[in-house]
Amino acid sequence: MRKQRKVFFFTLASLLLIGLIALSALFYIHKTQEKRYQVLLAVGETSPFTHGPEDFTWEDGHVLVRDGQITGKTPGKSLIFQEGLVNTYIEVKVCQVLEKQVTMVCNSFYFLHSFGAPTLWVSTNPAVAQVFPDGTIHSRSCGLAQILGIIGTGSDQKRFSTQIIVYKFPPKTIQIKANETARIDWGFKGLPVSYDLDENIAVMKGSTIQPKGTGKTDLVCRVLDRTYVIGLEVTAPDNLINKEANLPKTSQVSRIKVKINSYPKDRTYTVFHQSSGNNSSLFPSYMPWHGCAACSTSAVLTGFGIDTTPANTIENIEKKVLDGWYHNYYERQSQMPATLCGISQILNYYDIPNRYVMAFDDTTVKDDIFTHLKTGNPVIFEVCKYNRYSKKTDNKWSGSYHTLVFLGVTDKGHVIVADPANSNGWNGMARLKYIDFEDILPYMFSCTKMPGAHYFSGKSTAGGYILVN
Repeated sequence: MRKQRKVFFFTLASLLLIGLIALSALFYIHKTQEKRYQVLLAVGETSPFTHGPEDFTWEDGHVLVRDGQITGKTPGKSLIFQEGLVNTYIEVKVCQVLEKQVTMVCNSFYFLHSFGAPTLWVSTNPAVAQVFPDGTIHSRSCGLAQILGIIGTGSDQKRFSTQIIVYKFPPKTIQIKANETARIDWGFKGLPVSYDLDENIAVMKGSTIQPKGTGKTDLVCRVLDRTYVIGLEVTAPDNLINKEANLPKTSQVSRIKVKINSYPKDRTYTVFHQSSGNNSSLFPSYMPWHGCAACSTSAVLTGFGIDTTPANTIENIEKKVLDGWYHNYYERQSQMPATLCGISQILNYYDIPNRYVMAFDDTTVKDDIFTHLKTGNPVIFEVCKYNRYSKKTDNKWSGSYHTLVFLGVTDKGHVIVADPANSNGWNGMARLKYIDFEDILPYMFSCTKMPGAHYFSGKSTAGGYILVN
């Protein structure tokens, strides 16, 4: 009986020991078991946290877990650990969201930054923007492209898209005439650009520059996050011509108005006939014989907004401005016209810029005069009865000396001549004549003496031409 009791207790103790060992083993197994998960998030993305209790909280520099939600904060990796019967490890990778839009100039490179290199980069338009395996973009031509970045696989896969706008680099300087426009070619019509400049010089209509004046200004161009500065210069036009078909067909009249293309606005000149109809009441016999200078001066002044007539010019304007007026009109045996030097002084009196060219060379004078006329400004000049080329006196333009005005240039290459006199053989084209410059050049001559006199006293005080304004 005693022996049986010993066996019972021994068996019970063995069973207890075996149970303790089993329990210990089971506890050890549970303590060493673990689970691992991977989560892929984008910066700013929030999704349900399904790998732990709802009240679980975790936060580090990259991830925030709270209220059953997990949010990606900054690019990087985080390892979330939950201790329990089964240890849980959650590896979280937070990817950088690609830029929504990138602007590039042609033939440049840009690197799309992203944490965790995409398994695949794709360009929807490789001809515009080519993308390399490391995320580097090469802009090849102007236009639009989408760059797709794919990270991860399966249900955790993330897709990012960046719009690429490729445009031309703008010029550093632009120079245009005041009567022209210029368009800044960005190579891409939809490019969002804003402009800033001195609107007294020019304004922008879309990408087109429309001059308002002359001068220089910085044209500031803002293309999204980039700024470019273009040096803009607007100069006076030098290509103004007049359609000959729109000019008067006949001008056998005492006076006629004619509009000539100019800048900043067209000029309307009144061209007068040196006849008794425009005579001075103080000097009734003066105009038909010597009124060419007064008529030409008056024509130019009217084009610059000064209301005058040949009679008013000699009676009042010359009296106020020119030296020797009283002597010329009251004491001399024969009243004489004002010289080009005198006319230049009258222009100065009215603050009309001018330059008196005394001597000229036949090989360059045409270019000088045509260049000036194409700016929309007149030239006052003198001719004589002698043809320097044929060496003959043929009185084609005058029986002595004569003052006229070039008003402009026509689309046929002719000069527009305002002539106070009635010359022969012009078929009704008395006040206005449209001629080849070479037809009148032989009768033009240089001034051979430094002009000081304001009134004509011989050929030595005459000649040359005045570039007005």
